[in-house]
Amino acid sequence: AFAVKQVRLATGIPARITNSMPSLFIKKHVVACAQGSSVVCYSFRHQNVSTVEGHTGYITCMVYVPEEQALFTASSDNTVKKWNAKTGSEVKTLEGHTRSITCMAYVPDEQALFTGSDDNKVKKW
Repeated sequence: AFAVKQVRLATGIPARITNSMPSLFIKKHVVACAQGSSVVCYSFRHQNVSTVEGHTGYITCMVYVPEEQALFTASSDNTVKKWNAKTGSEVKTLEGHTRSITCMAYVPDEQALFTGSDDNKVKKW
């Protein structure tokens, strides 16, 4: 059973958040939640909602890298996208997996992003 939390944002927009959705908190004042192939970001400080879109498949995981002020998203479309966390603009797309990406982690000591996929490969970016 998945926990479902119905949230009404300050803007009045209802949002359903489940623990099956990739989500994260950024700098204690922004929550980002994947909804299908988009990421919806809500700023508690500015009380606004923004959406970033670009994947053609479902987003499977997200990582925020504060040193780069970047949000990375991985998807069932076999790609990783790097986003500028301030502007929401796409910086680049990383391609190389042949199946859905299922996990992702950033290792600060190596300044590297790692992804794992249903193609049974782990990649260092």
